[in-house]
Amino acid sequence: MSQGESEARDNSIERFCHQYLQLERDLDYPPADQLREADTQDILYHRLFADGAISYPPPQRYQLKVLKELTSRIEASIEDWDRHGVSDDLMNSLSSLLALPLLPELTAAQQKSYVTYTPSLITTSQNSSTPSPQITLLESRNLISAAGTTGLRTWEAALHLGQYLSANPSYIKGQEVLELGAGTGYLSILCAKYLGAKSVVASDGSDEVVATLPDNFFLNGLQDDENIRAMDVKWGHALVGTEEEEWNGGRPFDIVIGADITYDKSVIPALMGTLGELIGMFNTTVLIAATERNQETFEAFIAACEKMYLNPEIIDFELPRGQDQQGPFYSDKVPIKICRIFGAGVHFTTDIWVIEQEKAFILTWTDAIGPVDIDLVNLSSYDFTRNKEIVKGYTGNNTFEWAPDVDLSLDDYALYIDDGRSVNISPTLSSMGPSVQSIQSITSRDVGDSIGDSSPYVDNGLSSHTVVGISVGCTVGGVSLLGVISALVRGRQQDKKTPGDEEAKGQVTEEQEQKQPEPVVRGDLTLEDHMDAITAS
Repeated sequence: MSQGESEARDNSIERFCHQYLQLERDLDYPPADQLREADTQDILYHRLFADGAISYPPPQRYQLKVLKELTSRIEASIEDWDRHGVSDDLMNSLSSLLALPLLPELTAAQQKSYVTYTPSLITTSQNSSTPSPQITLLESRNLISAAGTTGLRTWEAALHLGQYLSANPSYIKGQEVLELGAGTGYLSILCAKYLGAKSVVASDGSDEVVATLPDNFFLNGLQDDENIRAMDVKWGHALVGTEEEEWNGGRPFDIVIGADITYDKSVIPALMGTLGELIGMFNTTVLIAATERNQETFEAFIAACEKMYLNPEIIDFELPRGQDQQGPFYSDKVPIKICRIFGAGVHFTTDIWVIEQEKAFILTWTDAIGPVDIDLVNLSSYDFTRNKEIVKGYTGNNTFEWAPDVDLSLDDYALYIDDGRSVNISPTLSSMGPSVQSIQSITSRDVGDSIGDSSPYVDNGLSSHTVVGISVGCTVGGVSLLGVISALVRGRQQDKKTPGDEEAKGQVTEEQEQKQPEPVVRGDLTLEDHMDAITAS
C-alpha cells in the first residue's frame, strides 16, 4: 500500500470512528476495498467494539445497529473468500450484543446518551500517538424542543463557534470566559480543557441544566478543576444587588460567548438586558453564534444590538462542507453566523461634566483605534438623533478643547464619540438658562436599577459612567424628576435676596399685582411639594 493510499485509509477510518462516537445517524463507512482488509477491521474492532475500548460507549441499540451494518458491508465487499473474510472479533462482538436484552425503543429514546465530539481544528502535537481532542457529554439527543429541555443537547451553532475558537485560540487563552446559555457545556469545556482559558463560568437559566453541568465536567476530567464552574444566570434579571454585593465576587470577564441563544424573538429583550449589563460592568467582547432557522429572528437580534449601540459585526467564518468535516459533524445546509460585539472601545474619560458659558471645555477619551468624530446630540427626540458636528476625523492625542454655543436652547444634550469601530455617549448635559451645566454622573450599576432591561436607553457599557438624565430621562417619572431639579435650581436663585429688594416691593404697580404669580420651587421643600408646584404651573 502506497503512502497516499495509507493516508486515505487512515482518514476514512478516523472519520467513521468520530461519527460513530458522535452518534451520527448516517455514517460514512470506509470504502469496500478498505473494509475487506484485515488490518482495517482490526483497527475498527480495537477502537470501537472491544471490551473497554470506549470509556463512555454509545447506547446498546446504536452499537448493535452500526455493527450489523458494518459486518454486512464487509461481507458484501469480499470478492475472494480465500483471501479475505470477516473478523472473528467483530462477529463475536455482534453475537454478544444480539444476546443482550434490548430496552423498548421508546424507553431507550427517552434516556440520556454519551456523545463524544472531536473538535478537529485544535492544534495538537505532530506525534501520531497523541489522541485526538475529544469532549464527551451526557445528552438527551432525541429531545428536540420543549420547555426546559433545549439545553440538554448540543446544538450545531455551538459546534461551529467551537471550531472558530479552535482556529482562533487567542480569544480564549489566558482569558476569563463566561458562557451564556451553556446547555451541555460543550463550549465551556472546550475553553477550559483545550484552549487555555484562565477561568470559565458555564451559565444557564434552567435549574435542571445547571444541575447537570458538573456531570459533564466530570466526564472530561474537570471535576477537580477550580477554574470551571456552573452558575445560574437568568436573562433580564439584575446581576448586581441580588445574592452578593459584587456579582461573581467582583471578578471580571474578558469575553462572553453564547451559541443558539437567539432562537426566539421573545427572548431577545431579556438577553440584551443581560448583555448590556455585562458589557457595562466589564467592557467585555461578546461572540454569539446563531443558526439561521429564521432570518427574521437573527435580524431582530442585530437590530437590538444596534439600537443599544453595541456595534455588532458579522464574522466571516466559512461553514465547512459535510464531506470535508473530520469532527465535530453538523449540517452544512442551514447557515450559521457568528456575531462579534465589541465591548471595550472608545469612551470619554472626562471626570467633571460641568460646562460654563464662554469657557473652553476639555474633552478626554481613551481606547480609540483611529481618528474620532464627536457630535452633540439632542436627547429630547428619544432616538439619539445626532444634530451637531463638533469635530470630524480628529487625530489629536485623546484630548479636544470644545467651546459650547452660548445660545443652546433649554434641553437635554449629550456628546457622542465614534472611532469607526465603537461608539460611546457622555453623561447628560442639561441646558439651564444662559449656561449649560450637567447632572452629575452615576455608575452604570445605578442605571440598571433605574430603567427596565428592555429599554433601548440602557447604558451601552462602553463607558464607565452614565448619568441620571439618561437613566431616568427615558421614563415619564424621569422627565418629571429632571423638571424638579431644574425648577429647584431656579427656586434657589430666586430665594437669594439682593439689596433694594424690599424697596422694589413697594413700587409694584397695580397691574403687576393682578398678574398670576409664578410658583417658586425652593430647596427646603419636599419632592411632593416640587411635584405639586410643577403641576400647578
